[in-house]
Amino acid sequence: MNLIKYKKRILIFCLVILLLPFSLVLAEERGAGFEELSIKLKALQIARQVENYIKSYPNKTLEALQNDPVFQKIAVQSIGKTGYSAILDFDLIVKFHKQEKLINFDAHLFENNFPELWNILSKSEGGKESFGYYLWEDENGVFREKYNYQALVNVKTADKVGLIISATTYLDEYEEENNFTQKQETFEELTIKLKALQTAQQVDYYLEKNPELTLKDVERIVDFLFDTIINHVSDGGRVEFRNFGTFSAKWRNERIGHNPKTGEKVHVPAKTVPFFKAGKLLLERLND
Repeated sequence: MNLIKYKKRILIFCLVILLLPFSLVLAEERGAGFEELSIKLKALQIARQVENYIKSYPNKTLEALQNDPVFQKIAVQSIGKTGYSAILDFDLIVKFHKQEKLINFDAHLFENNFPELWNILSKSEGGKESFGYYLWEDENGVFREKYNYQALVNVKTADKVGLIISATTYLDEYEEENNFTQKQETFEELTIKLKALQTAQQVDYYLEKNPELTLKDVERIVDFLFDTIINHVSDGGRVEFRNFGTFSAKWRNERIGHNPKTGEKVHVPAKTVPFFKAGKLLLERLND
């Protein structure tokens, strides 16, 4: 990657971050637990790996990828204890699966017998992300709850086939392998990794959709956003990046200070000063 493109990526990374709402929260993750976030993160990571592989081999068709042992390992990965990933096309036809007999299976056939699963899959048809819960009978004949996340692959194969990563496993597998304390300790880590991955995807997507954008253009946009934050704080407002910290302004009354070199008393006039309050997660990470 040349220096100009690298600088451009850094600036767009700043742009993506700053375009998020000032009260930055992982809103879509509210209510989601450790198990759901783990499955989602894995689905997005696999989608990212698939994208990178297709970009590296842009002339490979779907059939070529199906016969590629390296790509097969990327497509089907373990999730949790017994779960795994699969890949469907935009028409919900299974293209990669752990069970060879299910390759080219039409997921529309789930509609009548497995309505909960079909409800999740149907929302992803055409190339959309979706997620949800459904009951599935395990090898012992017991119905247990699974969580499925459908992650979109943002590049198509050489023959223009769109792909969706389907990641799923039983939720109680995480309960068996992780006690409550461990999950609480790693939950914040998961949200950070998830947001970092999503931000990286946004940067790549923005670069691909705006190839005409120059480094100077990005610099102007980032400067404009920083100016907006500065003006907002200068007008008495506050800008909060959840988990990172809050920027605001504080009034300091006049006081008597001391010259650090001479120790002589000096008059310090009243003034407004910038103030930053570190967020809870930042403080915790600094003191780990």
